[in-house]
Amino acid sequence: PRFTHVLCFVSTFYDGEAPSNGIAFTSLGSCVSAVTGGPVQYAVLAFGSSVYPAFCAFGKRVDKIFEAAGCKRFVHIAFADECGDQAAAFKVFLRAVRNELGHRPAPPGIVEPVLEAAFGPASGEAEAPPEIDGHRLARVVESEVLVSDLTGGKFIRRIFI
Repeated sequence: PRFTHVLCFVSTFYDGEAPSNGIAFTSLGSCVSAVTGGPVQYAVLAFGSSVYPAFCAFGKRVDKIFEAAGCKRFVHIAFADECGDQAAAFKVFLRAVRNELGHRPAPPGIVEPVLEAAFGPASGEAEAPPEIDGHRLARVVESEVLVSDLTGGKFIRRIFI
């Protein structure tokens, strides 16, 4: 792969099930970065509900898949509980990622990593995104609901930033 790091934001549905678009994710190919020649480094933030006995089971499985493929975990798996403060868990996870990555230039030919995300409506403006501590803020350019469960108010959304 032509990247060095992967951040995974993984939902678990009901009692340990993968979302419909994650079921095929059962193994990885090469975990050697073409940029560095070393293992791809990864971090997983698992979303779930502690109401279910298999809390964040799919996120834990994704973490093990990366580990089994020879990738290197650079931040311990983190959990965001639907019954708790998921936004706070997200911020703590991003802070840990930022602390591990630090501020450094991207390798030649690689787009600078985005370490903060500003969520909101898509913007058609062509101006450069703002920066915090030298890191560009992401803008949502497309947001699409893939699966919706109207009874529980839950949905799977693909977000391009």
